[in-house]
Amino acid sequence: ECQATVEQETGFIEALTGHPQNFMIVAILDGELVGGCSVMAYNGHIKTRHRSSLGISIKQKACDSGLGTAMIDAALCQAKENGFAQVELGVFEDNPRARHVYEKLGFQEQGRTLRAFRLKDGTYRDEIQMVKFL
Repeated sequence: ECQATVEQETGFIEALTGHPQNFMIVAILDGELVGGCSVMAYNGHIKTRHRSSLGISIKQKACDSGLGTAMIDAALCQAKENGFAQVELGVFEDNPRARHVYEKLGFQEQGRTLRAFRLKDGTYRDEIQMVKFL
């Protein structure tokens, strides 16, 4: 459903490159962008400087190839090198495949936001917050 404009995508990339700890890993398959994984500082406050947020997106054609695991593993290594002490993410409650990958890589559930997402059909999904301490 994401319909980001060029300006919005440019702003996202500028936020990544404008902070010394933020970064993005991309995956190219046969010349096509098939995945992206970013880690960004939680915010700029001194008290939360150790926290980061991970986001990942993989095209369907590249799923079940180990790409997600490889990208997140590389991102965790880079996050630690960049000075983060923990990486956080959110996942739909009804996405067991993603949750399995996150748990396999050492993430643990730390909470849940009830009815965090409202889908087109009017139903709701909880979001599970997960964290990995580096």
